[in-house]
Amino acid sequence: MWIIVAISGQQDEQSMDPAEKEAFFQVMESLNSEWDWRSLLPDPCGENTLQGMICDVVDDANSSFPNSIHLVGLSVGKIQSNTPSCSANATIHPSIAKLSHLKSLAFYGCFTKSPATIPASIAAIATLSTLTFQNNPALQGPIPAELANLRHLERLILVGNGLAGEIPAELGDLTSLQQLVISQNPGILGALPRTLKFLSSLVILDLSHNAFDSIANLSLAGLDRLRKLDLSNNRINATLGSLESLPPGLELLDLSHNLLRGGREGNFLEPLLGLATLRELYLHSNPIQGAIPSIGWERLGASLISLDISDSQLRGAIPSNLGALPSLRFLGLARNELTGAIPRELARLDQLAEINLSENSLAGPVPFSIDSITRFGSKLKLGNNTGLCYPPQILSMIQQSSSSSLSSQGMLDPCDKSTLPVAFQVGNYAPSPSSSIIARGSSTFGVIIAATFATFFVHSH
Repeated sequence: MWIIVAISGQQDEQSMDPAEKEAFFQVMESLNSEWDWRSLLPDPCGENTLQGMICDVVDDANSSFPNSIHLVGLSVGKIQSNTPSCSANATIHPSIAKLSHLKSLAFYGCFTKSPATIPASIAAIATLSTLTFQNNPALQGPIPAELANLRHLERLILVGNGLAGEIPAELGDLTSLQQLVISQNPGILGALPRTLKFLSSLVILDLSHNAFDSIANLSLAGLDRLRKLDLSNNRINATLGSLESLPPGLELLDLSHNLLRGGREGNFLEPLLGLATLRELYLHSNPIQGAIPSIGWERLGASLISLDISDSQLRGAIPSNLGALPSLRFLGLARNELTGAIPRELARLDQLAEINLSENSLAGPVPFSIDSITRFGSKLKLGNNTGLCYPPQILSMIQQSSSSSLSSQGMLDPCDKSTLPVAFQVGNYAPSPSSSIIARGSSTFGVIIAATFATFFVHSH
């Protein structure tokens, strides 16, 4: 059941342009032929309308009905129970081009069974600022190059559809575009178009979960407003050195789940050193190979809060200058081939709230104090490093604690006192006064500090 809602304003003396009204009926009848739209909404922008429809008075000197009321927003599909829905055989009627005052047009879960395409006629709606197709698995075919004619478009969202082919180079003409999200379309493939560099107003570029395989000759350095770049979950086969031309103002860079290799001479960090405002960096699940660079981390600045290079075929030691990232809250280095000890510098990162070093070949004493271990709780992940051990006094405190999250850390063996470095022996590795409460098994120390992660746009991992 749909709910008819009243819309406010002095609309009794105004009516919808008859040509626009007829176009509306044709569009809605093609989207849902099961409803008698002409009887349900005899005046679509009258006193009563549906959720998902926005009408407004527009002064249009070119219209034969100046100062008439027009449809300026239309959202169709599975949004709310009272939003106009689509039938199984939904299509988009060419008359949609006659809804010439639309600023926002969205289709959510509308095309799920019968194949449909994005009609080029949408490009005739020159007033559009937002165009959305989301969760339409039966929406097939290419992205129309004609969309480049929408020169006022600020947001283009194409997520979870069945679109295929390459991104049209013509989309580089959309210089007003602030948000371009083409994601979760497995048939979108090929190289990223070089013309992306002309999208000078872009703030968010999300091309994740597609089948792109190349970033050859892609330069985004001129996109000064770009803050989020997500190319994750594609098939990009390149070196990280191919990304030398990145916008210096990036705050989130996600290149995870691709086929990316290290940069020049194996230093995969080099192309990223100019990103002084970067807050989140995700490189995990790539065949990067080689060692974690031992220099350069301090040049990423004090902003980095999340770093994940897990599952990347990395070898060698964890460099101590990862401790030069004072704002770091999450560090992921799991499922690599790392060896050696955990650097004591990591224990000095007082903002660190989660660290995953599991499934490596690390060895030696865990350098974190009991206070840090308590802060991490279950988010300290060191499993499957058979050479790691806890200094005996730290392990004793963990085992005596009433906190189950602390007790779970006791899976590591105690260090052999005869081989324990002097810095980790009793007297040189003394717990803070608050730690003695845990050693006595006090139940008052059961609170774990939870980590909260700041993200720039709706982005989850």
